[in-house]
Amino acid sequence: APHDVARAVTLFGAGVVVLPLLGRVSGIDGKESLEYSSHPQRASGGLMDRLDLELKFGSLDPHRLISELTGTKEALEKRLQSLGNDELQEEVLALQDWREKAMGRLKTLEKRAAWAFLGVAGEGVASQAEI
Repeated sequence: APHDVARAVTLFGAGVVVLPLLGRVSGIDGKESLEYSSHPQRASGGLMDRLDLELKFGSLDPHRLISELTGTKEALEKRLQSLGNDELQEEVLALQDWREKAMGRLKTLEKRAAWAFLGVAGEGVASQAEI
C-alpha cells in the first residue's frame, strides 16, 4: 500500500492524501473529498478554504485530474466545445502547471528510489564509505 500512496502522490500531488483528511474533519466522505468544491468556501476552525487548497495543491483538484485522465475522447471533445476561449486557456494553463509539478515529483521519487537502491539513507551526499 505505501507504493500505491507514493504513486498517487507523484501523479496527483499531496492533495490526494490531504483532501480526504480535511474532508473528514469537515464532514465530507468518499470521492467528494477529492473535489475542492465540496470543501468549505470559507475556512473555520483553522481548516483550509477552497482558495487555500488551490494555492497549496494546484488549481486542478485530484477528482478533476482523474476525470481528465480517464475520460473518453468523445467526452473531452464535447466538453471542449462547451468552453469559451478564456476558459480553455485557463484549463490549458492549469494542466501545464500540473504537468510541471508532476514531473518535479517524479524526479524526486526517482532520486529517492536510486538512493534506496544504493542503500543510502535520505537524499544527502553519500560518503565514500557508504558507496
